[in-house]
Amino acid sequence: MQNPCQKSRLKMEQYKSSEKRLAKWFEESRDSWKEKAMLRQKELRALEVKIRDLENSRDNWKERTKKAEKELKKKEVLKAEFSKSDVANEIRAKGHHQ
Repeated sequence: MQNPCQKSRLKMEQYKSSEKRLAKWFEESRDSWKEKAMLRQKELRALEVKIRDLENSRDNWKERTKKAEKELKKKEVLKAEFSKSDVANEIRAKGHHQ
């Protein structure tokens, strides 16, 4: 049975470049991968923040819309009640006589 070092040695033999050159290439490859992973992580975090902010904004606008709709309904009810009232009838009557 081979130990891990012997297995690594066999894998390294399949490459034609020197171990020093391969080590440098592997290190650069790892560093490049890490840099890309960090950039993706930053981008992901920024998108998560953007999503959170947009959700908060949407919730805020929903609440404002609901309040505005309630206020509009109240005013419509008041208008309907006023138009049925005696005061509105008096105003209409005076307007017709002039």
